[in-house]
Amino acid sequence: MKSAIKAGVVTLAHSDAPIATIGDPIFATDPLFGIWCAVNRKTRAGMLLGPEERITPLEGIRAYTISAAYASFEEKIKGSIEPGKLADFVILAENPCEVDPWKIKDIKVERTIIGGETVFRAE
Repeated sequence: MKSAIKAGVVTLAHSDAPIATIGDPIFATDPLFGIWCAVNRKTRAGMLLGPEERITPLEGIRAYTISAAYASFEEKIKGSIEPGKLADFVILAENPCEVDPWKIKDIKVERTIIGGETVFRAE
């Protein structure tokens, strides 16, 4: 992703659920795990895979939010928190841009808000 970003390409992230859920249902649809992968670039076996392609946590967040909205021609209605846009977002226990990159996948979601309404709150 880093090469694409440097070249000015709008990059986005996603999961291939339900395809990716085979054998690993928890991580297949978890954006924090996807960001963790793109930031750290290590295989399950612990091998560093193309360290020059690592992205920052903020670039990972953009790939799941505004860039994903742009790719589906919906950046005017979602992808960022602005007046007049859909209010779908999460409140995290820690800031992915400030924690140790190895801990990004373990950050807890404290609250999920969809359409301005809380649909999940951690206990």
